[in-house]
Amino acid sequence: MILCIVHSESNNLGRVGRLLTELGHCVEKLNIIRGDQIPTSIERYRGVVIFGGTMNAESEQHPELKMECRLIEKLLKAGVPTIGVCLGGQLISKVLGRIVEPHPEGAIEIGFQKIYPTSHSHPLFSKPMFVYQWHRDDMKLPDGAKWLAHSDLFPIQAYEFGKALALQFHPDATLQTIRAWCELGKETLSKTGAQSAEFQCDFAVQHEKQMECWTRALLSHSFAPA
Repeated sequence: MILCIVHSESNNLGRVGRLLTELGHCVEKLNIIRGDQIPTSIERYRGVVIFGGTMNAESEQHPELKMECRLIEKLLKAGVPTIGVCLGGQLISKVLGRIVEPHPEGAIEIGFQKIYPTSHSHPLFSKPMFVYQWHRDDMKLPDGAKWLAHSDLFPIQAYEFGKALALQFHPDATLQTIRAWCELGKETLSKTGAQSAEFQCDFAVQHEKQMECWTRALLSHSFAPA
């Protein structure tokens, strides 16, 4: 069983949810925003995916995040394979002692950005690639983590800590997801660092095969075959 934790009313697992099913995994969905009960036991899960959300990881307006952080702490201590996506990755950083806050110069990344591998060898980050972004907060590198990827504006795009993989970007985002986010956040698209909705959707169509292949490799790397 793979536990998928979401933080939005859309309740959408996107590409990640579909590929998990195609790879033979059973998926259990937990929606923090809707008040779903956070499990007290983690023994039944062979892996966890923590998805993104619009809130800041440090937000006091969402006390449910504190309970989620306690769950993440259990997962890390038990060595349960865990993938954190955007907010999910930031929450892993928070649990590991890092403060999550906006970029010091107010930069944002919205749209497709190129990320680059660091000097640490990793099969998922062996060459530059385009990934989908929608964030303003800056994920920090915890002590003991292996830094895997960076972009021009945000230095920490991916890191590994034990069996946890924190990603600043969104492998879950499909063309349908991007269209929905651009509609919901259309006021944000006029800001520096944001690409137009038309550009994002055109780029998504052109790079669908790349993101599909990479996300499948991500899930196969992180979670043992079902």
